[in-house]
Amino acid sequence: MKLTVNQVMQKAVNEQNEGNFEEAERLYQAILKAESKNPDANHNLGALNVSLKKIDIGLSFLKIALDLDSSREQFWVSYIAILIDSGHFEEAKKNLKKAKEKGFKSEKFTTLEAYAYFNLGNSLKGMGRLEEAEESYRQAIILNPDSAIAHNALGYILQKGWRLEEAEASYRQAISLESDHAASFSNLGTILHQLGRSEEALVMYTQAITLKPDFAEAFHNLGNTQVELGRLEEAEASYSQVIKYIPNFSQALLNRGQILFNKGMFDMALKDFDVCNTPDSKVRALWCLYALGESENIYKRIKLYSEVNEDNIPMAAFSSFFAETQKKDNANNFCKN
Repeated sequence: MKLTVNQVMQKAVNEQNEGNFEEAERLYQAILKAESKNPDANHNLGALNVSLKKIDIGLSFLKIALDLDSSREQFWVSYIAILIDSGHFEEAKKNLKKAKEKGFKSEKFTTLEAYAYFNLGNSLKGMGRLEEAEESYRQAIILNPDSAIAHNALGYILQKGWRLEEAEASYRQAISLESDHAASFSNLGTILHQLGRSEEALVMYTQAITLKPDFAEAFHNLGNTQVELGRLEEAEASYSQVIKYIPNFSQALLNRGQILFNKGMFDMALKDFDVCNTPDSKVRALWCLYALGESENIYKRIKLYSEVNEDNIPMAAFSSFFAETQKKDNANNFCKN
């Protein structure tokens, strides 16, 4: 028995919901072959392509659906949302205006407009246009005052501009709106640290970690603050947590390595400095080898490093120091003038 268009549509929707995307696409295309101006088939095929990361194709089908039936709120919402997600902010704003002119004034559209400004702010922030990003985030907050992520994002911009008290207020507002927003707690901790309120900062970092136990950045900030307060054992443990979750987190490796070095645990410090593998850590690794009395290893490393980078001034300084203590030329390219 031949299926009706509605029956094929329902079957396509079922296939899409069950993750059988190829079959769903085949069925939608079959409908469009029979009825090229079927708005639902165009809309659903657009949504399907978007879910498969075929954004441009998806947008084209969503636009066709909207042109075919502009009385459907969901068509406007779908099209505008994908325009926002794909960075077409001006086009999204134009369509938001058109939707309002057609009488669509539900909360969905206010939320979409706020979302557009928030994403525009993110884009501007990424381009380093912080003043414009601030304006976009503020507009997003006007439209959606209860958006914790918008208040958090505004706080970041204010923090970058060293408007620390304003940033603190933004982060606290984000937390008041969403008490489990780990990033806001961590960011607030950073502000408090910058304001010299280190003990309060520790509380915020700890809360961020409680909410998100694998929050490496919060552990790193916690460790830095603990170092400043002289709580080195705790700082070492914090840096270890960072490295547990992000093994190549260079600054945490460097910081933990220095704590181990200061404790006289030169072998362990050397491992951290070697894994860190930055110009700074390479020099610190040489100091570990010096403390361990491994002169031949030092000679080999200095020769290798000098061939790779002749401009490492701390390396040159160590090389000169070591040559003087050994009364022997290192045979490298450092400090030859």
